[in-house]
Amino acid sequence: MKIGFIGLGIMGYPIAGHLAQAGHQITVFNRSPDKSARWVKQYPGMVASNISAAVADAEIVFTCVLDDKALKEITLGRLGILHQMKPGSLLIDHSTISKDTCLKINAVASSKKIPFLDAPVSGGKIAADAGKLTIMAGGTPAAYQQAVPLFQLYASSYEWMGVSGSGCLAKMANQICAIAVLQGLAEGLRFIEATGLDGQQLLKVMLNGSAQSRQMEQRGPRMLQKDFKPQASVRICLKDLNICLKAAKKLGLQLPSTKVSQRLFKKLFDHGMADMDI
Repeated sequence: MKIGFIGLGIMGYPIAGHLAQAGHQITVFNRSPDKSARWVKQYPGMVASNISAAVADAEIVFTCVLDDKALKEITLGRLGILHQMKPGSLLIDHSTISKDTCLKINAVASSKKIPFLDAPVSGGKIAADAGKLTIMAGGTPAAYQQAVPLFQLYASSYEWMGVSGSGCLAKMANQICAIAVLQGLAEGLRFIEATGLDGQQLLKVMLNGSAQSRQMEQRGPRMLQKDFKPQASVRICLKDLNICLKAAKKLGLQLPSTKVSQRLFKKLFDHGMADMDI
């Protein structure tokens, strides 16, 4: 299939790679040209000089960008892709955004006969590189079924969550749970260090007990080694937490643990650690 892919960040880069390796005709675009140049050296495909060229004649367009502002700019702006995509082509967004932005994009897409899936991903760089991401999708059942053969190329788990915006809400729930576990893991490992116990030994034991988690498995050893090379950055996590708490406020919910995590991540951000791993 002819696919346009916009956004070659930590997640987008390997996702586009899996699609290209499966034989699809991929044209990529990224705001930082060096990432596009590096990608095309690693995978079969083409680099577009602008967004318009990336989506020209595309049957499916993927977006995977930082935040609501970036996504609205490339989809709804004066030169946005929704003004250039063909009716009947499919738009799939893998960004983590607010439900409000998702619904605005879906309204414009629907008016132009372009099906839209809000399909945020989870699993981090490790899962993205391995082609084992988790996808939570919102949109029409028909659009989801059209996307499934593509999802199978880079995800081990994918679910249709409901109407447009459902994928965004599902990702928020995922982030609320994941960050709470991450916070507990960080405090537990800090406690281990203070006691003088062997962190690696105890981590191995805990991975077979009730404290076991994906966060412990993937990030525990890196925490002990003080390895903060970004696989999911503080900047992105803080953005996600802000989206979660804004949605919770609209629902009349109090999320005290999530508020603590937001405050602590803001502290990291303010101390110049925005691009370090969470």
